[in-house]
Amino acid sequence: MADAIRIEGSRWLRRHGLDGAVEVSLTPEGLALGGAGGRMTVPPQDIVRLRAGVRDTGRYGPLFETRIWLRGGEAPLRLLARADELAAYRAVVGGLAARLDVARLECGLSAASRRWAVGLMVLPVLLGLVVAAVPLRAEPLWQKAVVLAVPLAVLALVLRATRSWQPRPARDLADFTACLTRG
Repeated sequence: MADAIRIEGSRWLRRHGLDGAVEVSLTPEGLALGGAGGRMTVPPQDIVRLRAGVRDTGRYGPLFETRIWLRGGEAPLRLLARADELAAYRAVVGGLAARLDVARLECGLSAASRRWAVGLMVLPVLLGLVVAAVPLRAEPLWQKAVVLAVPLAVLALVLRATRSWQPRPARDLADFTACLTRG
């Protein structure tokens, strides 16, 4: 296998009968996944949707995520590739996308992940509001504004950073290919 991605074992792979680490490659039959814990081939005609995005983990660098919804399957097949797998990841997932019509391609991660991250940031904003309204009641307005401005600025940064997490249809194959590395 010239271009193969090594994917660590996960519950998403176990749901599809693959236990442990697997190697993912593109064959003439479709997407081939295999390792010590099992093998499977996913033909392009069995793929209902293919979504790719990038999650920045900060300390460990970007994590490239691909979700594949299969015909008749309830849970998507989820592949997570590390930054050192980027060349093979682009070759395998980009090659698979080239075999699909653009209507089945999406960019982004998940709307739920975005809502969760933004929801967590609303808590400091609400706390800043309470602090500005109650303990700083007698303080000048500019001090209250500073207490509230910091969490609002952080919330704005989170909204901007998670914008690419929101799933959206790919405009064309070139747009999807760009999503493989930028989200």
